[in-house]
Order: sequence, then structure tokens, then C-alpha cells
Amino acid sequence: MHWIWYVAAAVWALDALRMRARMKSIPALARRDSRSAKASAERDAAGDYDFISVTGVNLDEETRASAASYAADQHIALLDLIPFDTPALFAMGLVQLIDPAAYRTNPIAKGHSTGYALLAETELFARAGVSPGGSTDPAGLAHAAQRVKTFALNRAALAIAPALRASAGHPLASWPRYSAILGRSSRFVLVIQGMTLALLAAGLVVAPTAGVTALLIFHLQPIVVFAGLSLRPRDLGMTVLLRGPYELWNWIELIRTRIRMPVASRTHMEALERVYADRMSNGLDAFFQPRRETCPMCESRELRQFLRTTDLVQHKPGRFVLDRCRACGHIFQNPRLSSAGLEFYYGDFYDGLGTAVTDALMGAPVELYLARARLVDGLATPSHWLDVGTAHGHFCCAAQQAWPDTQFDGLDISSGIEQAERAGWVKCGYRGFLPDVAEALAGKYDVVSLFHCLEHTPDPRAEIAAAYTVLAPDGLLVIEVPDPECPMGRVFGRFWFPWFQPQHLHLLSVKNLTTLLRQAGFEPAIVQRGPAHIQLEFSSTLMVFLSWLAPRMNAPWRQPPGRLERLRRRAVWSLGLPLVPLALMLDAVSAPVFRRVGFSNAYRIVARRDRQPLRRPDAAADIVEAIHAAAEVA
Repeated sequence: MHWIWYVAAAVWALDALRMRARMKSIPALARRDSRSAKASAERDAAGDYDFISVTGVNLDEETRASAASYAADQHIALLDLIPFDTPALFAMGLVQLIDPAAYRTNPIAKGHSTGYALLAETELFARAGVSPGGSTDPAGLAHAAQRVKTFALNRAALAIAPALRASAGHPLASWPRYSAILGRSSRFVLVIQGMTLALLAAGLVVAPTAGVTALLIFHLQPIVVFAGLSLRPRDLGMTVLLRGPYELWNWIELIRTRIRMPVASRTHMEALERVYADRMSNGLDAFFQPRRETCPMCESRELRQFLRTTDLVQHKPGRFVLDRCRACGHIFQNPRLSSAGLEFYYGDFYDGLGTAVTDALMGAPVELYLARARLVDGLATPSHWLDVGTAHGHFCCAAQQAWPDTQFDGLDISSGIEQAERAGWVKCGYRGFLPDVAEALAGKYDVVSLFHCLEHTPDPRAEIAAAYTVLAPDGLLVIEVPDPECPMGRVFGRFWFPWFQPQHLHLLSVKNLTTLLRQAGFEPAIVQRGPAHIQLEFSSTLMVFLSWLAPRMNAPWRQPPGRLERLRRRAVWSLGLPLVPLALMLDAVSAPVFRRVGFSNAYRIVARRDRQPLRRPDAAADIVEAIHAAAEVA
């Protein structure tokens, strides 16, 4: 069993080299003489740039001048300033959280701050709705960085300020600062830190030689990371000598300050509780349409229950059934959500309380968005591209790198589309449903994309017909949807994330979607399965399972939890979170295999608008019905 600590020692040694490479990529600002500093400070005062700093950090004239000069020379709109004497463990945590090189080139990367000071263009502060100047706390600075980074696109960076000194104390020694800087990952990181310390302590008892080896590498990490670099932590020597006790003390302080945090005001939550209580006062029947007896794809009456589940993400009340047609294999929600049900179950998911969760779901790696954008390469050179169901515009923002001369517009039902337009992530933003705006946009676009959107629509036929209207002749329709034929859906059952009830109304097979496209006047040009696989199979299933065991507590549609439920939730997540790295590892190892053998959890189709739609007696009625339903929801 001693091999565990030798493996840990090897991992920490390699991680030290990785952190050093990241730390080395952070540039240091040049020192400036008093004359150039004064000139640059005058330019800053004229309105080009402004600053925000944390209380206790002294932004001297030299730092302001060198930061403004560097930002102007490098065309940087947002610059996070790192004091040259930043504490060792905090600086190491920074490069664990952020890859500085990728941070600048990834326009959709979430904004971060080291919690000391940042510079931004004055105009950018104004667009982001952030008031510059003066001092704030670390939480305020982190929030400002997140807001401004959204508007900075590929013009955000970090830099070491040689004349800037860190304020006294450890920046992450209290939970408010810790959670503000780390964001949603703060609790997960806290658990991992506790497990690391427990592993080191156990090694000294169970396998002394291996345990001492691991402890030695753990203590020597800071020397490997910082030796010879511009960032020179003021506590480097003490950290090397006393890192174990030092980390244990900080961890205990985090737990202590977390427990002693004052309870947040429940005024807003109580108001939402009254709203949801009123919506549910007459039961849930109004949220569902009458159950269908025929398949919406082929009208067959041979239906059987395929899956029965609850809302495993938001945990709103209700039970949901997916039926499967024996004739054509189509899987669909039955009974389907009504317009009132769509409003109820989508509420506080893409807006309001669910914004943070949505950001996490939409914050996919930029490479995934670029792969989707490059699907049309060789088929068209798009000039105008409409992304339907774009949410906050992540795809449009990232795809601009693949097609810099293309105008990307977005459409969505949530208010996130308005934020995307203000931030420049989309050129034009439309709020609503595609069938509602199709006639106004007729023939305007040469590419329309529906990435994980079609499964949310009440009538996929209406959506495809609307896309036909919006596209110019020979235009391309690009679709990516979950693959209901993926074997992992049977293995994981209702915990398989792509079933995603109650939001996914239709789960279309490749065969059935191809049929719909040809009926609507499209001819499929590309059908792609393996490359469309999303690397989240095991990790998403684990998170859904843990969420089922211990649902979120602060939700206005649920009764406030009692003490036993709180204890159960803490126990479940404390034991379950350490399994997340294992699940992520399984995803990384299995994804190439799944892509090769065809176990993809999603597929893509690129279809060309090449002829008139096939006549179908009930098609027009279906489309009109779907448009009316969409109007009711809106």
C-alpha cells in the first residue's frame, strides 16, 4: 500500500513543474523612472485607464504608470496586478486555478482576480457597469474582474507588478475571501485540501518511508515553482520549512470562518417562496398537456413507457415520463409540458437563481465551440450566422476565432441574450422563439445552428421549418443533439444527464432527425457521431446522483430543510466530492474509446437547404400550433 504515497510524490513533483511553467508565463511590468511614470500617470488620469484595488494595497504612481503603459503597448483592456511578494501558497493556488497563457486567448474564460488590484479601460468599466476608483474588499474585486472580463474578450491578462506590495496576512485565510476568489469550486477545493493533509498524515503512520518522501516533495514544491522567477514570495523560506502545519492551520481557519459566517438575509428568497407557492397552489396538472396516444413522429399508437423520473437538477416537484414509439423508435416526453409548465420548469434555470449553474453548463472548453464552428468548413464561407438557443452567447463569442469575418447573431428566450449583445459576444441578439421571428429574418442567414436546442422545443418540425425560412438558398443548418441510442443511457438510467428531465421534450435518433430534415427541404451533408461525444459521461452522472441523494437546500419551491437534512447533505457531499476527480479521470480515459466505438452521447448533422419542403397534410397545422404555444410561453 506504500505505493500510494510514492505516486502522490510523483504527481506533486510533476505538478510543481506545471505550476512553474504557468508562473513563468506571467510577465513582469517594467520599472519606470519618475519622468516616464509621471507622463503615463497623466495619460491614465486623462481617462484611458482606471484602477480598482483592495483596501490596504497601495497603488503607487510607478505601478499605475507601468501598468497603463504595458496595457497600451500590448492592447490589453483588463489587467490583473499581482504584487511581486505575493504569499507562496496563494500564488501557487492562482496558477492552479488559471492558465495565464490560455486566459488571454480564451474569450469565454471566466474572469478571475488575485484579489489585490486590477486595471481596465475606463470605457470597459462603464460598459460592464462597474464603478472604478477607490478601494474594495477581495469579494468585490473578484466580482468586478468577472464582470469586466466578459466585455474584454481576448484582451485580458495578468502581470506581476515589481513595485506593488501585498497587504499583510494570507489572502485565503478566511472563507469570504476564499470563496470569492475561487468561486463555485471553493467547497470542492476545500475538501481536496483536507484529503491531501489527511493523506500526508496517514503516510507517516502507515508507510513512514513513502510518507516522508511524499511530505518532502510536498514541502519542496515552492522552491521548484519560484526559483529564479520575477515573483518572489515574502514567505518562501517559511513555507518550505513549515508548509504542512501552515496549510493545516489555514484549512482549520477556513472551516472556522465558514461555520461562523452570518446567515444571509432571506428577504428575496421569502418573496420567491410566495411566488412559487402561489403557482403550485392548484397542483401541477396545469403544467402538463393531456397525454398523447400517438407518436408525434409517425402517428403510431404503439407506445410504451421508456423512463420515469423526477427533476434531478433543480428538484422542482413533479414526475416526468419518456415514452418510446415501437414503430419508429422516437423517444418523447408524455405527457408533455404545457406553456405554463415550460415557464415553471425553465424559471430560475437560465436566469435568476440558476444563472451560476447555467454558466457552469455553458462554460464548455473553447475547443468544443471551435469544433462546432468548423463543421461548415469546406461547405460554406459564412457571412451571417444565427445561433438559436445561444443562451449567453458562448458559442458565438468563441466561433469568431474560427470565422473572424462572419457576423454572429444569437436568439434565445432568456435575458442572457441581452447581456451577450451588450458584451459583444453576439452582434445582434433576438429574444424569443425562432418560429416567431422567422418571417422577419427570411433569407438573411447562410448558416443557422441549433446546438442542444432542438430537444427543448415543443415541435422540432416547427423549428426546422422556421430555420428553412431564415436561411438563404443553399444555406446550411447545423444541429447537435443528444444521441438517445447511446448505450450509456441504458447503463446509467435516469441519472444519465442527456435525458435531462423535464427540459428535454424530444430525443431524436439520427434516422428520425434525417427524416424530418428531408421533409423540410434539407439534404444532410455531414452526419457526425464520434467527434460529437461530450466528455462528461461519468462526472455528470456522479453529480446528478449526488444531487438526487442530497438536493440543494435553498430553493423557493422546496420546504426549508431541517437539521437532519442539512447534516445528510453535508455528509453526502463531503463523501461524494472526493469521487469527482476519479470520475473526471474516467471521462478522460473513456472519451477516446467511446468516440472510436460509437458510444457517443451526442451527434451532429449539417444539412443544406436545397429544395422545396415535401408536402405533408398536417405539417402546417403542427407549425401553427407550435407558434401559438411559443407565444403563450413568451
